Amino acid sequence: MTVEQDAPGPRKPRLSERFPAMKRLQRRSRRLIEVRQLSATDCGAACLTIVLHYHGREMTLDAVRELTGAGRDGVGARTLLDTARRLGLRGRAISIDLDRLPHLPVGAILHWDFNHYVVFEKIDGDLVSIVDPAQGRRTVAMENFRQRFTGVVLVFEPAADFQPMAPERRNSLRYLLPLLGQADSLGRIVLLSAALQLFALGVPALTGIIVDRVVPRGDYHLLLVLGVSLASLVFFHFMASLIRGHLLLEMRTRLDLTMGLGFLDHLVDLAYSFFQVRSAGDLMMRMNSQAHIREILSSTTISTLLDGTMVLLYFAMLFIASPWMGLAVFILGLSQVLLFVLTRNKRRSLLSEGLELDAKSQSYQISMLTGIQTLKAFGAERRSVESYSHLLVDVLNASLVRGRLTLWVDSVMAALRLASPLALLSLGAFLVLEKHLTLGEMLSLNALTAALLVPLSQLIGSAGQFQLLGTYLDRINDVLDTPPEQPALGVGRAPQLLGGIELDRVSFRHSAAAPLVVEDVSLRIEPGQMVAIVGRSGAGKSTMANLLLGLYLPTSGRVIYDGVDLTRMDLRLLRSQMGVVLQDPAFFPASLRENISLGSRELPMKAVIEATKLAHIHDDIMAMPMQYDTLMVDRGSSLSGGQRQRLALARALMHKPAVLLLDEATSALDATTESQVQGALTSLKCTRIVIAHRLSTIRSADVIVVMDKGRVVETGSHETLLALGGVYSRLVHSQMEETPAMARGA
Repeated sequence: MTVEQDAPGPRKPRLSERFPAMKRLQRRSRRLIEVRQLSATDCGAACLTIVLHYHGREMTLDAVRELTGAGRDGVGARTLLDTARRLGLRGRAISIDLDRLPHLPVGAILHWDFNHYVVFEKIDGDLVSIVDPAQGRRTVAMENFRQRFTGVVLVFEPAADFQPMAPERRNSLRYLLPLLGQADSLGRIVLLSAALQLFALGVPALTGIIVDRVVPRGDYHLLLVLGVSLASLVFFHFMASLIRGHLLLEMRTRLDLTMGLGFLDHLVDLAYSFFQVRSAGDLMMRMNSQAHIREILSSTTISTLLDGTMVLLYFAMLFIASPWMGLAVFILGLSQVLLFVLTRNKRRSLLSEGLELDAKSQSYQISMLTGIQTLKAFGAERRSVESYSHLLVDVLNASLVRGRLTLWVDSVMAALRLASPLALLSLGAFLVLEKHLTLGEMLSLNALTAALLVPLSQLIGSAGQFQLLGTYLDRINDVLDTPPEQPALGVGRAPQLLGGIELDRVSFRHSAAAPLVVEDVSLRIEPGQMVAIVGRSGAGKSTMANLLLGLYLPTSGRVIYDGVDLTRMDLRLLRSQMGVVLQDPAFFPASLRENISLGSRELPMKAVIEATKLAHIHDDIMAMPMQYDTLMVDRGSSLSGGQRQRLALARALMHKPAVLLLDEATSALDATTESQVQGALTSLKCTRIVIAHRLSTIRSADVIVVMDKGRVVETGSHETLLALGGVYSRLVHSQMEETPAMARGA
């Protein structure tokens, strides 16, 4: 990153002169910051998005992220400046001292903690207001600011070709489709809910009749009729409530199934790179949001429609009966609405912050529990708990602030609900004294106002729920708006693989601004060949494996299977014909058999045993008390490293693959067991691609491909490459020096 000293220039406007611009930054950045659906590497793209919003170009974070190429390693200052220029903003990097901070323009991006970016908003005395993509809008004391600000600033201004842009509208219909799919149940629920609301109108009418007719006349017969009517009303209300509850329960269950599986289906169809920049805890929080969305879409949506209708109906009836009572109820209801509106943005911001902190906390818990062996091995479990305690304090502090605001709002709402009937009763008594109403009419109207204020309060509560809905939807939109790995299943094709593979000038980088990890690789593998890929750590070997699997798609060039371009094939069907053992194989909380077959019930036990025998793990499994029904606990931590590798190898051999890709698949095995496994693999009729460091693993390969700094530098057999005296020869000799026993074997 090139840092330029800020040249002297005309005086920049001070804080008071920049107040309108500051308000514009607050207004246009609020929506993005409330969402905070960011991965750990998104801060640069998020800050640039805020700056673009400030200047009037309202792009989504996903769109800016794509332009910056924000990948797993984040983006640098030069990338942000280049991307801003492409979008019409002139930018430059400057270095400033703290005494020049008051002259800094609103919307500048500050380099923070040497690994983060924030947006400058204002300075007020000894306090600096910033917009932090990770934590939202906050105020930092100058002492803390001095410690964290690196002195490097990116400043931007619109260029001549800058074009404002309105925000993109999201497709909200997809959230309503599951609800509309329950049209039959929904219609019955609406009718029953309307009936319940109409039953409530019987109470004011009966109150007026009893006070004005039954009591003055002593009419026992009418009282009996009203009593029977009241009993019937209560019975029908009970039955309607019971039936509606059952219908709501069934509809919620179906919505849970439809929405939950639909979200998970889309999630697993996303590209592997999507999961590399998002934590498991954060994705779990988004999945769990489905339950809240379902609840709001079902119960809250229905109650909002009915409550809104009933409020309008009750208001009309009240104004017709007594304009003064109607006006009083309108004022009392308006005060509740104003309280909600005034606190809406703060509540939403605090909720978003709480969700983000909960996601971080959950991610840390998962990593701490899954890595407990490492923590205990280093005696660092207490330090891990101490680190988690800081996250927990942040979660509790956010919850405390949100709880205090909720406490104030609920207390004011409760006071208004208590004052409302008392004020209306006093007004009604005054109208009775003024002969504008009879006593019965006054009591009837008070009952009607009570029936009106209840759905009005529920309507305001529903508005709060819809505010939560917006926050939850913002979090899952990051998933649903991401296109799947392939546009649709079945678009491509995957013929029966023969094992021929060709790489045609393949290059790959993780993001647009990142360096090439694999560069201009051309390679041809014949069916049935064993090809070994070797090289120093970081040479690009594992990236090559991901390119062959289609987990990464080439930045340029082509990967071809049996004459068909990888991009024209159904990747899922292609991978189902391949066997893969990765460096860190994953295991699931199920039995050994289910882990080997990956839950496929079509594969017979005979095939499972055959695969385990080839991987030389069958005897180990049979020695276990529950044999193939042994449950895997904590990703297989109870097994040795060699057992996990052989179990993963058995899983790879289950389907008799046409292509077997092994990435350090036998690194944890002893020499004898490795020799037995290699002998078993040699008998297979499939193409084998082996990524390994051990000479014993690769020396028998038909072709050895040597990689260095992402490029193929040598190819040939073991003897040919040794005779060249190049990179491979140096790798072999360094390994032989480290392991004299291996040298004797060579």
